[in-house]
Amino acid sequence: VRGEYVTLDLKGAEVKYLEPSLKDRVITYITDPAVAYVLLTLGIWALVLGFLSPGWHVPETVGAIMIVLAIIGLGYFGYKSAGLLLIVLAVIFFIAEALTPTFGLFTVAGFITFVLGSIMLFSGGEGVDYLVSREVYSQIRLIIITIGVLLAVFFAFGMAAVIRAHRRKAQTGKEEMIGLSGEVVEPLAPEGMIRVRGELWRARSKDGETINVGENVKVVGMDGLKLIVVREKEKKYEKENTNEVK
Repeated sequence: VRGEYVTLDLKGAEVKYLEPSLKDRVITYITDPAVAYVLLTLGIWALVLGFLSPGWHVPETVGAIMIVLAIIGLGYFGYKSAGLLLIVLAVIFFIAEALTPTFGLFTVAGFITFVLGSIMLFSGGEGVDYLVSREVYSQIRLIIITIGVLLAVFFAFGMAAVIRAHRRKAQTGKEEMIGLSGEVVEPLAPEGMIRVRGELWRARSKDGETINVGENVKVVGMDGLKLIVVREKEKKYEKENTNEVK
């Protein structure tokens, strides 16, 4: 103390154990590099799921919370921003594949970019191999490989489903769509999204009225690739309503 050595007399001192607060426990948990990486990965894919399944909003909310916690955790021991950018680029590739299927091109690019970004996320700079210990990095590398394999399997089956859907759509004409029932997944005000036979379609309410999420609708016409619908309860409509603008 003040440049001098001081001897503390601890004889008979009472030992008190202090339990960490909830905040300290959460910080200790999310600052684990492996946990932070898993949170980041799950958060990003939750956002992707929410983006591809509009109207639910739960995946987007949970994903955003996970990403914020992951960034806080990664910030405690540092991370390479280039790795994070590559992971974001991989997500863009996967979304592009889902929206405009290239039958595997964007999937392969996304998989490679995702793995490289994950590895680079923890790589060090000059004189430093990794930003974490080798033991921790070995665990993270195993997680990266596991998640990469799961993504590859998921998109392999996903691409097969996309190909089947495209073949089915090629055989689906206006006459086959008219009369089908669907469920609103994004409010029609008057345009939104509905699910028909497990597929998402852009739709517009026939009379311009607002139809809320969860309500059942019936297809009465098509305008290009957009479905014209009415509420399911409207059983009667004139014959010309089934001959909407092509």
